[in-house]
Amino acid sequence: MKQKNFNSYQILEPVLTLQSQNTDIKYQNIIYCMINRNKKVSYNKQASIDFVKAVNELKSLDWTYQNNGISFINLKNTDGLFCSKIKDNKWLVLTAVLDNGVYHGYQWASYPNTRSLIHTVKLFFEETTWFYTQSWNRIKYESELVP
Repeated sequence: MKQKNFNSYQILEPVLTLQSQNTDIKYQNIIYCMINRNKKVSYNKQASIDFVKAVNELKSLDWTYQNNGISFINLKNTDGLFCSKIKDNKWLVLTAVLDNGVYHGYQWASYPNTRSLIHTVKLFFEETTWFYTQSWNRIKYESELVP
C-alpha cells in the first residue's frame, strides 16, 4: 500500500490489481416490460433484467404519469408481478391467481410502500417465497380479454 501524510493523518491507498472473481450468482431467467413517461419496453422484446436494474426501473417510474407500470415475468416458473406507482411512496402490485396453472381473470392486489415492495421484488428475484410479504386482496380483472 502507498502511504500519504496529510497533516497529522495518515491516508492509506490500496494498490488495485485485477483479480478474477469466482461468482456464485444463480442465472435468472426473468424478463420485463414497462411503460413510463419517457420509456417503453415491449413484452415482445423479451428484455432480460436483474434485481439491481429492476430497482432502478421501479425508482424511475413517474407516479404523475397515469399509465406507468412495470411487469416482471420469471420464465422458469411463470411467476409474475405488475407494479404501478400510484403515489410518491405507494404502489399497486398485482399477481395472477392461478388455478392449477390456469388464469380465470382473478388477481391478487396489494398496496405496499416502496421499501416493502423492493423487499418483495428482491425475494421474487431470489426465487424464494415472496407472496407472503404483502397483504393481498383478490380482485376480478375486468377486460375484454378475459371471458
